[in-house]
Amino acid sequence: MTMNWVSYGPNSLLFRFAEQVGEEALARQRGIVTDLERHPPAGLVEFVPAFTTILLEFDPRIVPEPKHAAEELLRRFEAAGQAKLQPTTLKEIPVRYDGEDLDAVAHLAAMTVETVCELHCAPVRWR
Repeated sequence: MTMNWVSYGPNSLLFRFAEQVGEEALARQRGIVTDLERHPPAGLVEFVPAFTTILLEFDPRIVPEPKHAAEELLRRFEAAGQAKLQPTTLKEIPVRYDGEDLDAVAHLAAMTVETVCELHCAPVRWR
């Protein structure tokens, strides 16, 4: 896919780096986020990564016309999205299933409490 961008209000740019959610999109997103964390562009207020896009908001006093920076950022992001990153560390979060609402959740979902717990702990598989 060819990465592209659109203006998103007067102070923001929205970059699309993938057509669909998946491992390739996640790798691109991680590369772009890493690049932004290491080398934020002048005037960047915040960035919001999503599954296939990333939104950048700029301070209008520093970057009055973000669209003028878009092509340079696009080139940076295309390169960053292809970079090979180190694998991330798996982090395990212990979970207890004994909350007051567990029976209600199971009932509303027409499942057993055990099924709710199994599904909640199951890994997410991208299609």
